[in-house]
Amino acid sequence: MTRFIFFTILFFSIFSNLFAQNGIRGKILDTKNEAVAFANVLILNPLDSSLVKGQVSDAEGKFNLSGFSAGKYVLLIKMVGYKNAVLPFVLEQNQVLEIPHVVLKENETFLKEVQVVAEKPLFELKADRTVVNVQNSPTAAGATVLDVLERSPNIEVDRVNNQISMNGKQGVVVMLNGKPTRMDVTALIQYLNGMSSSNIKKIELIHTPPASFDAQGNAGVINIETINQEEEGTNGTFTAEIGYGIRPKYVSSLNLTVRKRKMSFYTDLSMNNRFTQENTKGLTVNRTSDAILRTEYNSFRPSFLGLYNGKIGLDYRISPRTTLGFMVSGSASIWELDAQTASTVESNQGDFVGSNLSSFEKNHWYNLTTNFNFQHTFRNRSKISFDFDYLFYDVSNPTDYQENASDRQGNKISENSFRSRKTSPIHFQVGKLDYSRQWNEKFKLETGLKATISSFGNDVRVSNLRSGNWEADQRFTDNLLMQERIYAGYVSGEYQFSTKTNLNVGLRFEQTHTLLTGKAEKPLLELNYGRFFPTISFSHRFNEHQQIQFSYNERISRPPFFYIAPAFFFFSPNTILGGNPAVRPTISRQLTLTYQYRSWQLTGQISEEENAFLFQPLVLEDENITILRGENMKTNHFAMLSLSYSVEVGKWSSRYNISSFARRLQPIYHGKVQNRTDMYFTFNMTQSLKLPKNFNVELTNQTRSKRVYGFGENPFMTLFSVGVQRNFAEKHRFSLNWYDIFDSGSFWKLMYDQPDLNMVYVFDYDNEGSIVRLSYSYNFGNKGVKKSNSRKTASEEERQRVN
Repeated sequence: MTRFIFFTILFFSIFSNLFAQNGIRGKILDTKNEAVAFANVLILNPLDSSLVKGQVSDAEGKFNLSGFSAGKYVLLIKMVGYKNAVLPFVLEQNQVLEIPHVVLKENETFLKEVQVVAEKPLFELKADRTVVNVQNSPTAAGATVLDVLERSPNIEVDRVNNQISMNGKQGVVVMLNGKPTRMDVTALIQYLNGMSSSNIKKIELIHTPPASFDAQGNAGVINIETINQEEEGTNGTFTAEIGYGIRPKYVSSLNLTVRKRKMSFYTDLSMNNRFTQENTKGLTVNRTSDAILRTEYNSFRPSFLGLYNGKIGLDYRISPRTTLGFMVSGSASIWELDAQTASTVESNQGDFVGSNLSSFEKNHWYNLTTNFNFQHTFRNRSKISFDFDYLFYDVSNPTDYQENASDRQGNKISENSFRSRKTSPIHFQVGKLDYSRQWNEKFKLETGLKATISSFGNDVRVSNLRSGNWEADQRFTDNLLMQERIYAGYVSGEYQFSTKTNLNVGLRFEQTHTLLTGKAEKPLLELNYGRFFPTISFSHRFNEHQQIQFSYNERISRPPFFYIAPAFFFFSPNTILGGNPAVRPTISRQLTLTYQYRSWQLTGQISEEENAFLFQPLVLEDENITILRGENMKTNHFAMLSLSYSVEVGKWSSRYNISSFARRLQPIYHGKVQNRTDMYFTFNMTQSLKLPKNFNVELTNQTRSKRVYGFGENPFMTLFSVGVQRNFAEKHRFSLNWYDIFDSGSFWKLMYDQPDLNMVYVFDYDNEGSIVRLSYSYNFGNKGVKKSNSRKTASEEERQRVN
């Protein structure tokens, strides 16, 4: 409560003196001396062209903008069919500047005294985010959105494990025009790799999400904003890709937008068929009560992954200030695996058992999502919006196993058939109400409410074939139901001290009730807690080349459902991938400071996490079984220092990002807490060269040093890729890419050497690397059509937890 009182006092003390009025007014005419109605009238900051205030002229061509502070500005007037009118002006304190009339001309410039507005920098610091102005990037032409992300400060794209990280943290929420992408992360990466950067206005790297965003997740938010024009017509992009490493891959996608008067229709379709080879190796040394057992396995795992996504939506403008929207999306993830695993168990007393395990796994996810949206803008510059989402997931994971055991000489000892069956229905109902008001040019207020009701079932049944009958294995059989209700409210304000200085302050409250029951319908876990999540962010621009940014926020990361109940699978007869319903939410506090000079950006970040997540082996000693599952650490203290810079010489450009990390972790095993410290670094490089005839060549490198992971370690990793691209007539793009040339980075390895805890374990996941891909992209239709609707739905957090 003390914290709430403090932030409340701070909030209202900052915004108590915001209502001094200045302004500019006038009338817009054409060359025939007739009024130009509904023209866009914008007040811009001359330093970076950022929007200070905007309005649409009325039916008589009149405009009246007031409430912004004294200073130098640029008046920009835009109307389809006319040349833009640009007029610099200086506004004195308490002055209302009168402009008798502004004439818009069709074929010639209106003013001789036109000032060229300064171009925005490639990387622009805001109070709570870094903005990548894609259209100002020298290497963005012909590139994909995923390419631009990989070159952005403190962003890592791991195409091996299908992860996008910000400031060294995974679990980033990716949004398109302020709304969630609603895709599995693997499909999302493929979707972004097929989206041309020519359609993108900017990418916002939001390291400190404002209070209007869900408190879920500590990695941050990436918001991709498409070029937003309202011209009527049809616009779309088609992409196709074929790749080959050890096995083939086929990808295609289509997105289409049709805008006609008050109606806007959009659809996205994508298909990703990947035949892959994913081999695993494992080693466990287990000290039982009477022996030391050494277990090794080697698994040959050819697999198929099919990802299919579809979305269709319709927006209807009832009036210039009121919009209704409806969207339906669906997805299917088809994973099938036919694995052959050879394993041995050998004791220090000379006992030996060999095993050959055949596994056929299916893991099918089906999703249906619906969204209804209403928006209305009032005449007093306030806006209200309401969203309702319903999400349903149907997950099935049947796997059949056949095991043949033999002695050291290869003589058969036993034969065993067993199977696992897992079903997980997931339901979400999400309602969200938001209100915002621009009180004057300095102060904006936002507030809102949100409610989420969810249920998550997890029915796991493992059984063995005995005398022709299937008998349940009670060790791994359970039926869990988790029900959760989350209620949230927030208030936030943005104050513009001047054109150079900005402050955001917000406070969010979330009340959570979680109930987990088992087969006997008795509570296994019940959590009921409420918490405030403050957010403060500040930015100041010293001049056109230097700026600084500071932020502090607190967040919560509720356990992903993958930690609670993942795909249940036997890597070997003695190694199992399982879940842990006792995983608790992570609470994080984060402080970030960034300084930018021209193309150089230096970022420092300190964070503290309570109950941080990690994957960890659990050894059942007497049964010689190792279960990989999610666990909580006590704390994770994290410090980062990152430097990003770029160099351009003629047609050659390069960008570098070097980050160093220091951590103090406290993992827990059987109630014992261990203090572990760690320092590691990451290095990302992009070299680009523009060649004649619209050819581009690019070389990239991603490197990470050895790092601590809980009680274990991840080894050093480096990965080189090269690509050649050619564009034709701004519509066609061909590219040839060789990913992970030396097959040196397509793996994930965990090594544990803790004999005192009986945790000696190595897990080596070798994904298919050194893949060559040939892709084609075609942009068709009217480029001025807005690529998709810009509304934001209610269920970003819920989708993130499932994915």
